[in-house]
Amino acid sequence: MPHHQVFFEDVNEGDEITPLKQKISKKDLVIYAVTASDLYELHYDKDTATAQGFKDVIVHGRLKSALLARAVSDWMGNDGKITKLTCNNRGADFPGDEFTVKGMVTRKSQESRGNLVELDVWGENPEGKKTTFGTAVAALPTKG
Repeated sequence: MPHHQVFFEDVNEGDEITPLKQKISKKDLVIYAVTASDLYELHYDKDTATAQGFKDVIVHGRLKSALLARAVSDWMGNDGKITKLTCNNRGADFPGDEFTVKGMVTRKSQESRGNLVELDVWGENPEGKKTTFGTAVAALPTKG
């Protein structure tokens, strides 16, 4: 795959990042649960999930946070660095559905810490409802 890189000079406030679309399977939930040691039954046992009012097991919040980070990382390229990421889950997402991460540049600044770009990022369910909200700060390289 060719090297893709976003440079600080090329970013403007209001720019959107490339959306990341990810269909999360029940197998993905099991793999994540084991690797993250997050074995809460809500993520793999449908009876537990329905007893709590959900239609099915739900996607881990930390997995959705990782997808927000991946979207920012994919957008900025290999020479950028995520320096901060926040995530707040406000809705359930379900296996088999496509989870889409979108984002927008809200601020850019040159500081002693580097050439920083702040972003609002979020995840949407297939109906376009935002279920996950976050912010990110990325340090980007310059062309010079």
